[in-house]
Amino acid sequence: MVRSLAVDDLPALDISDIPRDLRRASTELKLEIATPDGVLVHQVQIEKTDQHIGERVWFVCPCCSSRCRVLRFRRGKSCCRSCLGLTYASQRA
Repeated sequence: MVRSLAVDDLPALDISDIPRDLRRASTELKLEIATPDGVLVHQVQIEKTDQHIGERVWFVCPCCSSRCRVLRFRRGKSCCRSCLGLTYASQRA
């Protein structure tokens, strides 16, 4: 039986890991991520939504264009959890 990947199995970047002033001022970020195979370069869109006080900042998934707080990295791509078919460890049988 093949075990499906869980969210904790892949490297990730949370929007809160980006400095606040940078994520508030930008609509696009260039990410340079060091891996054992070299440096991966990704252009990532940022989207903002209004809240009662201030705004919330999201990544835009490069695969499906949905808003997400966390991007996961696999095989040189960055995508949201849904696009990569990832589950949480608690969802495993």
